[in-house]
Parts: sequence; C-alpha cells; structure tokens
Amino acid sequence: NVLVGGPGAEDVPMLFGSWSYMWQGTEPGAYPDGVATFAEAMQRADLAGVTILPDGVYEPDRVRAHGYGADVAVLALGEKPSVEKPGDIETLELPRDQVALVRDLAESGVSVVVVLYQNRPRLVRQIEPMVDAIVLAYQPGPYGGPAVADVLTGRFNPTGHLPFTYPRLDGSLVPYDHKRSDEGDILHGWSAVQPQFPFGHGLSYTSFEYSDLATDVTDFEDEGIVRAMVTITNTGEMAGGDAVLLFVRDHVASVTPSVRRLRAFETVDLEPGESTTVSFDLNRDAFSFIGRDLRQVMEPGAFSIFVDDLEAVIELP
Repeated sequence: NVLVGGPGAEDVPMLFGSWSYMWQGTEPGAYPDGVATFAEAMQRADLAGVTILPDGVYEPDRVRAHGYGADVAVLALGEKPSVEKPGDIETLELPRDQVALVRDLAESGVSVVVVLYQNRPRLVRQIEPMVDAIVLAYQPGPYGGPAVADVLTGRFNPTGHLPFTYPRLDGSLVPYDHKRSDEGDILHGWSAVQPQFPFGHGLSYTSFEYSDLATDVTDFEDEGIVRAMVTITNTGEMAGGDAVLLFVRDHVASVTPSVRRLRAFETVDLEPGESTTVSFDLNRDAFSFIGRDLRQVMEPGAFSIFVDDLEAVIELP
C-alpha cells in the first residue's frame, strides 16, 4: 500500500516551468486538460493500493496515522514554477511545512520517498537523513507524472546524473571544478567543500563496477591524442544504463588548476553481468586552460585522468 502526498502530488503547474503556457506558470487553468498529476499517475500504476493524503494543513497525528497504514510514503515536494523578480526567494531551504510533513511520516516508521519538483536546488539536508530515497524530477512537463511513476515502480531504471553540484547550505555554492584553495576551512583544514550531492551523482536499481583504467599517449606528439580506456560491468540483477564520466586534472600550471574538469562522457546500457570497454580520444583541448593572457594554452607536465574512483597519471610533453 502506497501513501502519496505533498503539495506536488495533485498540482499540475508544479510539473511545468515558467514561460510554458504563461509567464509565471502558476495558474492551473492555463494548462491543457488531460495532464496527469503525479497522484493520478501513481493510481494508474500496477500497485496493490494507493491512498492520497489530501493537500493542505497537515495535522501531525493524522499524518502519522496514515503512515502507520502504509508500506511506503511518496511525497511530492518542491515549489511552483517562477521566473524573474516574482521568483526571487531569500533562502533555498524547503518550506517548513514540507519539512514537518516528512518528519511526521518518518516518525510513523514508514519508508519515505521524496520527489522534488523544482527549478533550483532546494536544500534537503534536514530531510535527507529521514528518507529512504530522493528523486530529482526538476520540472518535467506534461508527461512528468507518469515518467516519475515509472521510475518509482521499476518500469524504468533511472540513469540520470547530476549536471551540477547540489548544495548543502545557502552560502556553500562552490562548483565541482573549484580550486584546491577553495577547500580550505576556518579550522585550517581542507573540509570546506561538502555538497549535499556531488556533481555527477546518480543512482540506479542496479550496480556498476569500473576497472582497468588505462591510457595510451603514443599518438600525442604526432596527432595530439591521448586515448583512455575503462571497463564497466553491470554487477547487479537488472539491466541498466550509466553515464561514464571522465575528468582531467592538471597537476601544476601557470594559472591555478581546477581539482578536476569533466572532459568526456558516454552512456552505456548493460544487461546483468555484462561488461564493455569504453574508449575516449582526448585532444589537446582536454588538457588546456585559459592562460593569463586570456588565450587557450596547454602546458607540458603531469595530468591525472579520473573515471569513477579510478585514477591514471600521465606525462605530456
């Protein structure tokens, strides 16, 4: 039995972005008929039973009572669409009533899954320890309700990875390609950068293992190409896809280098137990940066290539 609730469960505008059917995108009457809400999509899914928790003022005892009778609770949280000055907010924190809703259900002992409909990263550090899973749905449009339902029910195995660094705090918005000095903290340590979820984070219903990262620099002097190869194996029990992300770090440069920069990626689909080798041909641009004269430059020296938790170090002339 699945309990579905939250402000986004039966709200059509939360599925859409601004400038879609109107400027702010907040008027339900502006959207076409027949758009399935998330709650409707869950009711149409092949589940034993779905109970809708009415939106509005949540009474803690009533919320917990609903939780006692459910196997899992799915809460659609986030915000309505917005744009320009009317969309300005003073904090990225989730609204207090949404945090309270998660807490009340978690106190009932039911497993809690959160779906986030939003156009910016609302902070989830308060609720993350209380929930079992978080699905970042963004503003997925007219078919977003069924799409998220397909993910939650296992009809689709998610493959997405974060294209940005998800912050933990309002004042901690350091990007993934920061400088090493940005990691310095007020206690003279190196723990200042602690995002909620790092750039490239993403989960699947299966598991993947990376191995055998290798490089070939023999063609670099003549053709300016470094070949990197890595093996990825689906070690789980479901077919699934993953994005293979390759990062590069320059060890020493005339301009302080980033700790890493995404330089290539490729998506792969694998059956359970299947392996494949992915190859990347990296040209000079992958090892270059904008110098002090505002021109692109590549300087010889040591570079690290990263894929997942694997690292290969190469020397380029």
